[in-house]
Amino acid sequence: MIFQNFRTAVLNKNGALAARQVDASTIKYYGKLLDWTWYADTAIIDTLNVFDRLAVLNLRHRVAKDRLLQLKDGKDLMTLSVDSGFFSENSVKDFEIGNVDFKTKEGSTAYGQARVNGKDFNLIFTFVKEKEGWKLQLTEMLQMARQGMEMDIKRKGKDVNEYIWTYLVLESGKNVAPGIIEPLKKR
Repeated sequence: MIFQNFRTAVLNKNGALAARQVDASTIKYYGKLLDWTWYADTAIIDTLNVFDRLAVLNLRHRVAKDRLLQLKDGKDLMTLSVDSGFFSENSVKDFEIGNVDFKTKEGSTAYGQARVNGKDFNLIFTFVKEKEGWKLQLTEMLQMARQGMEMDIKRKGKDVNEYIWTYLVLESGKNVAPGIIEPLKKR
């Protein structure tokens, strides 16, 4: 049910519902993204992996500075990301969960086999039991997305920054302002 709720939330751009389905480690990760979005200068941005760098620059490019500065935490950023359609519908629309296997003695972690069109897919979703109940852990999925981007960059023989700039222009339909590499505020 957790994954179905998350999928429905993404497909309907309901960020508040999506944020309630994910675990604390996912919200913490989104909190780090928000911190980088607010404070990271070029020296820090250049140290980020391609996925995190793209996420930070995408937010700075496509979301008004005032709106980003209103966000309080990772949960707010997760909500905004889903509401704005930054969380790809293609990442969830054809997926469902097949068999679920509980792996820890305490029953605090479960793994669900991903299925597409009724057939098992080479992907496992992780669920974590927290005090509020079962939650979907997205951090592993985001890691896989990063690896996919890295392979795509290598295959295309592109520079990371060129890849990111091209993505930003294609996704937004507008030119990238050079100022997106500057922090939104100072500590």
